[in-house]
Order: sequence, then structure tokens, then C-alpha cells
Amino acid sequence: VLGVELVRRLLAGYPELRVWFRPHPASGVVRPSMLAAIGEITALLEAAGDGHQVVSDLTLTECLAGADLLVADVSSVISDYLATERPVVVCDPDGLDQDAFVAAYPSQASSYLIGPDLAGLDLVLGQALGDDPLHGARVAMRAHVLGSPPGGPQAALAANLDRLCG
Repeated sequence: VLGVELVRRLLAGYPELRVWFRPHPASGVVRPSMLAAIGEITALLEAAGDGHQVVSDLTLTECLAGADLLVADVSSVISDYLATERPVVVCDPDGLDQDAFVAAYPSQASSYLIGPDLAGLDLVLGQALGDDPLHGARVAMRAHVLGSPPGGPQAALAANLDRLCG
């Protein structure tokens, strides 16, 4: 809903950014109209060149590891990205106020929010790319959502594998 105009605004107003777009693999299955939006975004990024791209040769994990900032709709991708502690911008096409949005999506309390017509985009990007006032909240959300096992998640996985195989 917001993707095409978001990419236009990013390309026009933020030349220092490199936009990577990775559509969900099932995009267009339920709502075929999304295919037109994906095509339009693809054309915009191809015309822009200079590091902007539709990502098809990287895994989601590789994309998240390479991103300085994530812009997404409400999805599990945001929970995965919390591991980086980097800024997250969530699109809210329904225009809920901050409290109502967080009540509906508690795991998004540490994300920046942009509404319909990209309301707040410039303010949010200035904060997220600047002093990032939500960083502390994101660190706390990371621990809440992903946990903070001793030795990190790989050590926890290894311990659980040992327990299951033992």
C-alpha cells in the first residue's frame, strides 16, 4: 500500500541511502494487485541505479545483516532484525495512533512508526538515522523477544541440541 510512494520519497529525498527491496516470496498470491506495485518499485530502483536494487540473490538473513535500517510492515522479519539492535521503521497504513498501534502489536513498541501517506517519514528517518532515541527500547525488546541466553543464541542452540541428542 505504501511501498511505491515510500521508494519514490526515499530516492528523491535521501540520496545518501541505498534502497534494497526484497518482496515477500508470497507477494501477489492473495492480492494480485501487489504484483503491479512490485513491478513499479523494481522499475524505480533499476532506473535509480547506484546501489539501489531488488534483492534476489541474497537470503533474508544476508539482507538483514547488511541493512543499517529496516523499513517493513508488521511481520516476523522485524523480530529477526531485532538481533542487530539497528533501527526499525514500521509502516501503518491504517493510521493508528502510537498507543493503539503498540496495543495491537506489542513487539513494535521499539520501532519508529509511519502512517498513511507516509506521515512522519522525515521525522522518523531523522531520528532513526540520527541520535536514535529508541535504541535503548530496542535493546530491551530484543532481550524480551529473542532472550539473552548465556553465551548467546548459538550457545543456547548447541546446549539444546546436546540435551535432545543426549
